[in-house]
This record gives sequence, C-alpha cells and structure tokens, in this order.
Amino acid sequence: MINNRISIKNVDFMYPQNGGENNRIFSNFSMEFPKSKVSVILGPSGCGKTTLLNLISGLLAAEGGTISCCSSSEAVCNISVLFQEPRLLPWRSVRQNIELVLNKHYGPEKSRETAAHYLDLVGLADFMDYYPQSLSGGMRQRAAMARAFAYPAETILMDEPFQALDLGLKINLTSLFARLWVEDRRTSIFVTHDINEAILLGDEIFVLSAGRPVKIIEHISNAVPHKERMLDSPESLSIEKKLYRLMS
Repeated sequence: MINNRISIKNVDFMYPQNGGENNRIFSNFSMEFPKSKVSVILGPSGCGKTTLLNLISGLLAAEGGTISCCSSSEAVCNISVLFQEPRLLPWRSVRQNIELVLNKHYGPEKSRETAAHYLDLVGLADFMDYYPQSLSGGMRQRAAMARAFAYPAETILMDEPFQALDLGLKINLTSLFARLWVEDRRTSIFVTHDINEAILLGDEIFVLSAGRPVKIIEHISNAVPHKERMLDSPESLSIEKKLYRLMS
C-alpha cells in the first residue's frame, strides 16, 4: 500500500453565477496533505470544505492549477470515500456491500476474508449477513466505515461522516475511526465543522476562512498520539481555545 501525499497547487474553481452571489470558491489556492496522517479541514458550513474534497476526488474539475498524488505514478488519486450518509445498497447484505468494492482487486476468497476482517473490527461480525434496513443508523455508518477501510485505496476522504448522529454515537464512531486508522495509517482527509472531532482526529488541522475565495487562516499540528487524546487534556484545551477564537 502506497501512502500518498496530496498536493494542491494554484487551484481555481468557481460555480456558475447565481445572481450577484460570489461563487468564486478558490483562487490560486495551494495546500499539501502529509502522507500517513489524518488531516482535518475545519471551517463553517458552506465555506468550501466539501467542494475541496470533490476536487480532490475528481467529482469536480478545477479551472486551473493541479491536484496530484505526489508519491503515486498516477495523476489521479486512488481514494476511498466515507460520506455523510452510509450509501449502502439496500438489496445487498452488509458483507456483500463491502465485497462489491473489493471484487475488482481481489479474488472471491480474499474479498470475503477482507470484508469479514473489517466488519469484525467495527463490531459487526454477527451482522454481516443482515441487510442495511435491518441495522440502526450507527451500525450502517460503521459498515460504511468498514467498507472505506477495506477498499485498497491510498487515501481516505471523509465528508462530515458523523454529522447526522447523536452525540453518543458521534463519540463512539470517532473513537472507532481512530482505532481503525492506528491499525492501517492511510493518508486521510477529514472534513468537519465540529471542533471536538478536529481535536480528537486531526494530526494536522487546517482552518478555512468563511469568506470567498477560501483561504487557509490557520494550520495547527497535534502531536499527541491518537490513543492518548482526550478533550480535557491541557494540549487539547489549548487547541480548543485557539480554534474557538478562529471560528467565532
């Protein structure tokens, strides 16, 4: 598995004009996401976080500039995406949903073994033959997380995957993601507007401006190992204070 570094250089992007609204999202925008780390993109709703993920994934095309995976021979990044909604196929079992994304990379036996391994890691070993509608919302998102990590991608993109969940589920899934990542340290980009998620998950936290075109107004590194991060630790409280000031 290649752990790649995403490099964005001098990117321009604008949505089609809508009246007098300023739809110029990025202008000569550059940043880099380090390999084998979790980079958090933090900013208010509507500031361009999801647009940035869509540009990285290729769902949107930049007007100018380049987006590349620097340690890969391919210009297009090999990615896995965890969305706000689980996006599981309702006519397939949980295990079949994961096997489906693995079949073009592995044979049937390895696909089954890989799917079972990651479902076990997220606590769904006893539910792998259930269909999505039989699971709770939190369980479906755990299945989606297992699928994202099971896919042999160089980079995982996450678009506010815990936003729709209640506080207890959000905390549990945040901890689960951290455990999965520690086992398999993919280059990961996590979009959120939640400061606590940023502190618990981010090795590098990039704060985006509310105004357009979007700018990086702060870059904070969190050197505390994932397993030792607590929201009430002195290190976390220091980062929290700075982030609240930037986001207010």
